[in-house]
Amino acid sequence: MKKEYVLNNLEEVEPSPIAPRTCECGCRNQFQPRRHDHIYINKKHGDYYHYHNVKKPKRRSQNEIEKMHRKNDRICAKYVESCNSDVSIHFWESILSDGFNAQYMQGTLNEDGDNYVLTYNYMYTLFNDKGITKIKIKKR
Repeated sequence: MKKEYVLNNLEEVEPSPIAPRTCECGCRNQFQPRRHDHIYINKKHGDYYHYHNVKKPKRRSQNEIEKMHRKNDRICAKYVESCNSDVSIHFWESILSDGFNAQYMQGTLNEDGDNYVLTYNYMYTLFNDKGITKIKIKKR
């Protein structure tokens, strides 16, 4: 049976060269560390700290980026499907007004002399037609 290291009464603890500590996970329990680098009561507390303070914020920012990628792809799909063809040409301002964000892209591709920007399932390029910026969207 494992020895419990959480301290309920500090007077009952055997003397140790390492002073009692408070668990770093945030539970505020005091324990007697077994080693000088022992900062959590046990692995369960260490895992809790890791997944709630390290992994969760990282995953949250990844989800926001993926949401924008999916949104851009849905907007491109909407405009391509409205034309019932493989290539659609629209005003750039109308795409932007739907919430399209050009900062989020999968990469670039040079095809037929045009530089295309890639989304998940579509690719687009911008061009000027009589001083008006337009976008040409193709299915990948």
